[in-house]
Amino acid sequence: MNRKRRTIVVAALSLALLFLAHAAIWQYRVPVITSIEPPGFQEGVPVRIRGRNFGNEKEGGMLLLDGVPALRSACLEWSDECITLAAPMLYDSCLVRVKTSHGTSNSEIIINEKTLPVPQDGGDVQALGQ
Repeated sequence: MNRKRRTIVVAALSLALLFLAHAAIWQYRVPVITSIEPPGFQEGVPVRIRGRNFGNEKEGGMLLLDGVPALRSACLEWSDECITLAAPMLYDSCLVRVKTSHGTSNSEIIINEKTLPVPQDGGDVQALGQ
């Protein structure tokens, strides 16, 4: 292989490795929700969204409730691993996601406890048809 061709091959391989390394680092920073506490929310009780790579709200991070950005005032606290949210009383249930410049997290559901079924006879709630 002549010198010019070898230089081109080395340059192409270097660019490919740089691209793969950048893609791996970018993927690593995508936000991930690991838990929501409590999963059933009540008026006046904050909801804690735990995970990683939430970044900083001031740098463009946002919390999505059914795809709609939550009001900044609804986010009581924001860190890279935990977001504390005032209970979203306008929803019976909603999908929660965290969006940053690195991507959008997985979805987790939260449910207003007022909408959960309550057993009438003190027994377990059963699914329809059982």
